[in-house]
Amino acid sequence: MTITSLKGVVSDKEWNTRVELAAAYRMAYHLGYELSDFGHFSARVPDEPEAILLNPFGLTFDEITASSLVKVNKNRDILIPNGYDLNQAGFNLHGGILFNEPSINSAMHVHTIDGVAVGCQKSGFTPISQDAASVYHLVRYLDYDGVVILPGEGEACLKVMDGVGRIVVLRNHGTLTVGASVSEAFYYLYFFEKSCQELTAAMRSSDEKTYISGKVLAEVPAQIQVVLDGLEKIAGGKNAMEQVFDGFARRAKRLYPDLEA
Repeated sequence: MTITSLKGVVSDKEWNTRVELAAAYRMAYHLGYELSDFGHFSARVPDEPEAILLNPFGLTFDEITASSLVKVNKNRDILIPNGYDLNQAGFNLHGGILFNEPSINSAMHVHTIDGVAVGCQKSGFTPISQDAASVYHLVRYLDYDGVVILPGEGEACLKVMDGVGRIVVLRNHGTLTVGASVSEAFYYLYFFEKSCQELTAAMRSSDEKTYISGKVLAEVPAQIQVVLDGLEKIAGGKNAMEQVFDGFARRAKRLYPDLEA
């Protein structure tokens, strides 16, 4: 299907968010996070709190463009028809989060091999690396309750996040991350999935593991914040998570220039 560009049709703020979200999809594909059309990322439309952007049903991550994203309200009405249908399962999850928590403006859900493997272990996410220690305090869990074909999953995720969590291990299912921006949600997705890869790689070895002490685990979040604050200061006040994501976005645009279509 030929997509008509929405650049100049939507506001500049909305277009920029569309490009950011499309870049996140392409980088997730590039990193091997999703090779089908079953995962989904979302973002709230700037200055339109009752509208979100979501991938259309049927497109894989490497096919998502800025203009193919579906703009939908809480009643499931598609606000700018572009020839694609709403991803209903995606809406059940993302709509339940973004339309019920105004501080969250983006959510990302994938089914990676390592993320699912960690969620299938009774011990869950073991902080065995520095990457893991940096996000461990933000991880929450939701027990598996079947395929997300009915509303309620998003609201359930919000409940277990308790206003603090940013990463939800969906037991036997996948991973969910949220943030105040696309860049924040992707930042947590990247470091959590990297941590899961490190954990499953370590588990494949029969050697005795070295674990991070509880004392150090408690200190790492503040240490990471010092690093993020330093990056922000060097960049003249630009959010450190945005800086990290900008690097991914530039790479996505080089690899997949059609994402801005």
